[in-house]
Amino acid sequence: MTGTFPEARRAMYEILGCASGLGLVVGLVLLSLMRRPEVAFGFWVGSLLSMANFRIMAQEVFRAATIPQGRARGYAAGRYFLRYGALILALVLLLTKTDLDPLATICGLLTVQAGVYIWKFALARGDRYDRTA
Repeated sequence: MTGTFPEARRAMYEILGCASGLGLVVGLVLLSLMRRPEVAFGFWVGSLLSMANFRIMAQEVFRAATIPQGRARGYAAGRYFLRYGALILALVLLLTKTDLDPLATICGLLTVQAGVYIWKFALARGDRYDRTA
């Protein structure tokens, strides 16, 4: 099974666009309302970590789809533990060594999920992948 999965890649980038726009807007609102930069920066750091994790996960899924099924399962499981181990290590280091707000950082981790909902429901169009229109 080989392929480049253009629709899936396009959807991934659209979701990341929604998540980055949401992260930027919410971070700016937090910065202007809270007057505490560590809250906004914590949200932005969480957003960036979440988007990086999503991008790496998507790359791994695309790669796993092109290798034999027996190897794909082990590949995906190994990469899963490496990815989340690195994410947890980055979070622990950031929250213990900096003044970032922990709650804002954790909320920032949810921006990709919110981006998926925005992409799916608010921006849903029937002709999204229709190349004839």
